[in-house]
Amino acid sequence: MLDNRPFLYWFFTVCCIGFLAAIAQHYHFWAIMDAKDHTKISWVICAISAAASLLIGFYAYKGHASTDAMNRLWFISDAMVTLGMIGTVAGFLVMMGDGFTSMDPKDAAAMQNTIKTVGSGMGTILVTTLMGLIASVLLKLQLVIIDHEE
Repeated sequence: MLDNRPFLYWFFTVCCIGFLAAIAQHYHFWAIMDAKDHTKISWVICAISAAASLLIGFYAYKGHASTDAMNRLWFISDAMVTLGMIGTVAGFLVMMGDGFTSMDPKDAAAMQNTIKTVGSGMGTILVTTLMGLIASVLLKLQLVIIDHEE
């Protein structure tokens, strides 16, 4: 008889993640993320994470995964942090663009534009870093669950 405990644990975990995503939707997190992340790297992180999660579920259902497949999935979970850091660097580039070089402290409109640019860059920095870390932790949680049960 096929032991389906790893799949059931994975399914429960994904249901919990879905519940948390619904709570995030209730508090308009997805709209805020879309508005703040000008690079849209956060959406790439979400898409890759969802695809990897489905692949983990497939291996959990199948009952086993090759060492190569598991190593690739662990790499993907680490890559989520890297993508978040790429978004962080992109946000710093937006924030530190030419806003400061052409800034005239006596011109109020120029100062407001500089503050908008800095705020926009900070939004990208924070959102992409947060999404990269969350995606990595959630994928690693799923991987640990199926690794432990195999």
